[in-house]
Amino acid sequence: MKKVLEIEIPKFLTHIHTSKYKTLKIGFQKMYAGMHPMVRKKVMKDLHDYLEDAIPSKTFKQSFAAKPFKMHIEAHAPINWPQVKWYRDKGLKWTPPKKGYVPNWDIDNLMVIWIKLLNDHMVDHGLMPDDNVAYLRGCSYEYIECATLDDRKLVYQLFQ
Repeated sequence: MKKVLEIEIPKFLTHIHTSKYKTLKIGFQKMYAGMHPMVRKKVMKDLHDYLEDAIPSKTFKQSFAAKPFKMHIEAHAPINWPQVKWYRDKGLKWTPPKKGYVPNWDIDNLMVIWIKLLNDHMVDHGLMPDDNVAYLRGCSYEYIECATLDDRKLVYQLFQ
């Protein structure tokens, strides 16, 4: 298989507003465990709207053969990702990890929501006929440490 598409989303969104006063860190576990379905629907719509702005429209002018794809996504983020916080009065805050910091967070909580969002977005824009197993035969992801929060990015790749 060869790479047919690569999308880079620099400084990807870390938090999303769920109401006027509440903000939620984007992660699979928080969004699918215990969130009211109506709130989840609003949040997912807001995230799809975010992707509309984050992904260049020329991306969707391509077409690919209706044969199986595989996708890979990289998340470039600081090693102390859980310490990225949103404060209503201060905005996004992060401090570099102290020497000897040992991470204890799960890559799945960061990645799975972006896989779902980006695959659905590709289908919605006609780059993939569907994201079921007839067309999407594999998904992989990896975490790549970056030095600062400003260096964070997502890299989404499709192979065919």
